[in-house]
Amino acid sequence: MGEDYLTIREAAQLLRLKERRLYDLVRQGSLPSVRVSGRWLFPRAALERFLAGHTQSAGTAPALQVPRPPVIGGSNDPLLDWTLRECGADLALMAEGSAAGLERFFRGEAMMAGTHLPPSDPARNGNVLAIAERPEAAGCVLLGWCRRIQGLVLPKGNPKGIKSLNDLAGLPLARRQPGAGSQVLLEQLWDAAELPRSALTFAEGVNRTQLELGLVVLEGRAAAGVAAEAAARSLGLDFLPLVEEDFDLLVTRHDYFEPAVQRLFEFAHGPACGTKAKSLGGYDLSPLGRVRWNAP
Repeated sequence: MGEDYLTIREAAQLLRLKERRLYDLVRQGSLPSVRVSGRWLFPRAALERFLAGHTQSAGTAPALQVPRPPVIGGSNDPLLDWTLRECGADLALMAEGSAAGLERFFRGEAMMAGTHLPPSDPARNGNVLAIAERPEAAGCVLLGWCRRIQGLVLPKGNPKGIKSLNDLAGLPLARRQPGAGSQVLLEQLWDAAELPRSALTFAEGVNRTQLELGLVVLEGRAAAGVAAEAAARSLGLDFLPLVEEDFDLLVTRHDYFEPAVQRLFEFAHGPACGTKAKSLGGYDLSPLGRVRWNAP
């Protein structure tokens, strides 16, 4: 080929990826490409800009240009926790809630951010709504990790016979930190049920992860809490489903091609992760790696 366009093999060599992975990116619409006479070609200049993490229409925000620590900030997820321990990607998880993790990411202090913010409009993705209008999101892509079931974590046997949020009015609930997706969801559902905020009471302390929240319920210090089904099942607790939600990962287009991120998604697409998701319960992995939103 001429020097302005690359074949699939040449593009794979430039990006240090397998050709099969490039085809996946092309199908997702996240890689600069054009199809001519049945063959995929890749404009070299656009591909190099893509690799550098720049958009074609605007410069990348300064915080996105500096090397980022190998950290996933934001919300935690039981399956993501397990995958990071098993995959050898050398990525650390800093569980701090969705909103705090996004802020850490936009400050350039994390390579990725996990988020599961509920939307005010059920037809929209709340994670996309939280980042799409931010200028710092230039050069970023939001990738699906999973759909999962969120609901009420309850003591084994559900001794109080909890059937809905209405049954929890006045009872002590386990609290997540402000801006955590589970805490936002609880307050949103509480208001939607037209329950008075004065009846929303919390047990002492703030729980930074879903496991911490589950332990508070297990130890009898709270009547319930909102978390993923997997968190409840891992502790042998009862679970009352409330909603399905999207858990997504935000990353710069540049860092997506870093070995750590590639290793994470490569392992997640393998059979071991699928088996683990089934054993944890409450997961749908069909969104894994899907582009939810790509900065223009």
